[in-house]
Amino acid sequence: MGRVLRLALVSALLLGGGSSAGAEPAWWRVGDGRHEVWVLGAPQVTPKALFWDTSGVERRLTGASRLIVAAQPRGGLAAVVGLIGASASPRPMEAALPGPLRRRFDAVSAGIGRDPKRYDGWKPAVAGVMLSGDVYRAADLKQGEVESIVRKLAKKAGVPEAPAGVYDAGRLAAAAAALSPAGQLICLSATLRRLEVGAARMKADAAAWAAGTPKAAPPDAADEACIAAAPGMARLRAQGLAGEAQAIAAALKAPGRSIAVLDLQGLTAPAGVFDRLRASGLSVQGPQP
Repeated sequence: MGRVLRLALVSALLLGGGSSAGAEPAWWRVGDGRHEVWVLGAPQVTPKALFWDTSGVERRLTGASRLIVAAQPRGGLAAVVGLIGASASPRPMEAALPGPLRRRFDAVSAGIGRDPKRYDGWKPAVAGVMLSGDVYRAADLKQGEVESIVRKLAKKAGVPEAPAGVYDAGRLAAAAAALSPAGQLICLSATLRRLEVGAARMKADAAAWAAGTPKAAPPDAADEACIAAAPGMARLRAQGLAGEAQAIAAALKAPGRSIAVLDLQGLTAPAGVFDRLRASGLSVQGPQP
């Protein structure tokens, strides 16, 4: 099946028959008056199969000197092992949930045909992460798919990656593991709030992004409460956003041409990457073709 036919078919499935053939995701242009970096904001959750026209990415990768990506972890395996050990619970997970939260959890589980007891043995926040994975798999959704595709295209084009720093995965895992019992419930509630939006809405937002009209959600109070409940998490997030802004600003002064693929929410949120770049005197224009 040719690319145009495939894109038309997928657009019809996602948009209920509407056609966006020829449309491409939008970009942002960051400039200092002499040089520019084109930035693609990647949505967090999208369909697993190729559902968007990558020709704009391939075009910009041609002759590019670097692809800026998010900071990469170090010590990942040890952090995961430690987090798993700290996240197990001898008490059935649902026994720790207040009635309203338990009913919400059961409703999301039932929506994908999962027995809530599947998540017993884990603390509530981790059970929420596991439920998220099951919901995404049931709906053929995946996290980080757009960034993964762009990185593969860059590798194919011979464009080296330029990570916006590194972060200690152990610190991130430690922050998550340090959640208090109340924090566990707050973070589970935040996860359920995202899942309760429904797979159809997630796919519609992904289709809008693919058609060049990205819809970055405003900061959610539930997510912010979860971050506030995890010691050090807010600081780690701020460091990550600052590192991405610094990487883009530095690329404007580097030889060659740079493009970037970074999390859409982190780019556009208040005090996010674009706000930080504007505050430093740089121009940010977009979204645009």
